[in-house]
Amino acid sequence: MINLVVLFSSFEVETQINNRLNSEISYLINSKAVKSKIGWINSVDKFHDFSTKIDENFATVAIIASGGTEEYARLLVESNKNPILILANSKSNSLAASLEILAYFRDNKKLKHAYYENMSEFEFFINNFVLVNESIYKINNSKIGMIGNPSNWLLTSQNVNSLGKFKSELIEIDVEEISRKVDVIKTHEISTKIETDYKTKCIPTIEIKQSSKVYDAIKEISEINKLDALTVRCFDLLKYNYTACMALSILNDENIVSGCEGDIFALFTMLVANKLTNQPVWMANPASINKKDNSLILAHCTIPSKMLNSLDESQLTTHMESGLSVAIQGPLKKQEVTLMRIGGNFNKILFTSGNIVETDMRDTQLCRTQVRIKIDVNIQEWMNNSLGNHQILVYGNITNLLTDFCNFTDIEIINCSKY
Repeated sequence: MINLVVLFSSFEVETQINNRLNSEISYLINSKAVKSKIGWINSVDKFHDFSTKIDENFATVAIIASGGTEEYARLLVESNKNPILILANSKSNSLAASLEILAYFRDNKKLKHAYYENMSEFEFFINNFVLVNESIYKINNSKIGMIGNPSNWLLTSQNVNSLGKFKSELIEIDVEEISRKVDVIKTHEISTKIETDYKTKCIPTIEIKQSSKVYDAIKEISEINKLDALTVRCFDLLKYNYTACMALSILNDENIVSGCEGDIFALFTMLVANKLTNQPVWMANPASINKKDNSLILAHCTIPSKMLNSLDESQLTTHMESGLSVAIQGPLKKQEVTLMRIGGNFNKILFTSGNIVETDMRDTQLCRTQVRIKIDVNIQEWMNNSLGNHQILVYGNITNLLTDFCNFTDIEIINCSKY
């Protein structure tokens, strides 16, 4: 949701602006994105009158309808802690005024400037701005479950008890809660769907049924705790001869963001990517890099089935490290992707766009699902600036959305040279 403010010259009246911006105003109102009534501001007094009605929980779109509005914009920006989109066009000195505003607030990353020439561009800027700010709102109101502590080898995730400036709630849950629930679950309803979806299976049906129980157990834990995202200290489950690989795959398909090994930074990055795209995302290990073609290989056993290029070309096999339970091996789509990871105190990010150029290589020394990605920044610099092990992959180039997300939330973007 957003607040909407229209700034216009004291030499014009509201009806003139409404007629000139009829398409823009109608689009915003019909999209139901506007939180409160429109603020029509062409004087300092009108600004002060409307400023008390702005919802402080939401971002603001400020349409610069004409010149002579710089002072009203300054008051708006200085009195607002949330992101503001300054929209300019080619009419009535709108662009000139917006550039003065941009210059004055050059270092304010929560101010985004955009110039549109037609309604298609206007809608694009509005939709992206709304999407990013709704994602921030959802993330800040999310409940994140840590089912068990981070695995011992994940040094960056040790002793994390907050998410930096983000207000997401961390909920600690005993990993043994999974086994306790698995022991009493009698049915394994989703196992039938798993058997149907995957035609090729290299493991017995009993393992699929057991993985189905693990899914039911984690799903019940997420529902009881009203979790929006969760990560599992999954290697602790090996003593019971099962893993969470299949369960996490299905949960991600269901839009319950789910990661493994207790990696809280990877999980939070998954949550960000998921909210910005409303797509399942994949957490994977970087296995190797190739400096000659500027590529890297990612591999893991928990790929969401919705991200596979073809279920008919995929198969169910065992978890790589243990040879137990059920994991997924299959091809991803050869298309543009974004690779990302948040680190520091949840205040740094390294991301790049790229393209999947090879997939399903079936290297027995790597986790089951494998891809080679040619990335768009220098691979050596990317490796040198890495913020940790697990990387998050999402389909599509979302670097522009990520840039806005980071600017609006004060996350430092680590830059690497273009390849």
